[in-house]
Amino acid sequence: MNVAMISLLGIIFLGFFARETASEFTQVQRVYLSLPHEAREHIHRFARMLVMLIFGLIQAWRFVGGLLASKRRPALA
Repeated sequence: MNVAMISLLGIIFLGFFARETASEFTQVQRVYLSLPHEAREHIHRFARMLVMLIFGLIQAWRFVGGLLASKRRPALA
């Protein structure tokens, strides 16, 4: 198979996947909008906490990686 054929099959697959995902998203959106306001606030708070936790873990991973890299390579000074 050449690259154009693989790309075409990928675009067709993504089109079907996007259509299914969009219909599932509208169902989730309907359920979400039917929730009381307090429940939606809890969902927002949890989502923000989860995002901050992920970013914090990435920053910690980068910090520890930098410390380990500086231990392996002595400074040029």
